[in-house]
Amino acid sequence: MQVAGGAGRIRHAYTHFKIDAEVFRSTWQAGRVRRRGPAAHRWVAPDRLAAYPLTGAAHKVKALLPEGASSPS
Repeated sequence: MQVAGGAGRIRHAYTHFKIDAEVFRSTWQAGRVRRRGPAAHRWVAPDRLAAYPLTGAAHKVKALLPEGASSPS
């Protein structure tokens, strides 16, 4: 991944805690994702995110995505 710059900041409150997260734009360069832990992952094009259940915070991040953004092929 290559960080292309800041996309914005989100703030979100859950029942027992709050988050304040800086969101960055990045582009995939090459290689594979190396995971730490059991979490599964999948590259998804932004226009396909509606097919997945997203948290409230994830919806706020999605709102920061540029129109026409794409994922690696």
